[in-house]
Amino acid sequence: MAAQILTVVCAWCNRTVVRGPQNAAITHTICPSCVAWTMDCQSDPDAYFDRIANLGRLIPSAEYFGNIH
Repeated sequence: MAAQILTVVCAWCNRTVVRGPQNAAITHTICPSCVAWTMDCQSDPDAYFDRIANLGRLIPSAEYFGNIH
């Protein structure tokens, strides 16, 4: 069976982790920055609430996701 090249997208932030060829099937993972964020919050229960206190900061810029088609 031939290996299939997939596009891998973070299930939490929708960042493209691995860009496959055009029209490639999509699969999901958790990207390193989301895992790091989770670990930071796990060490301090209040960190989660500190980070979401200003939800406007969580909205990425228009260029954040790159060329999505």
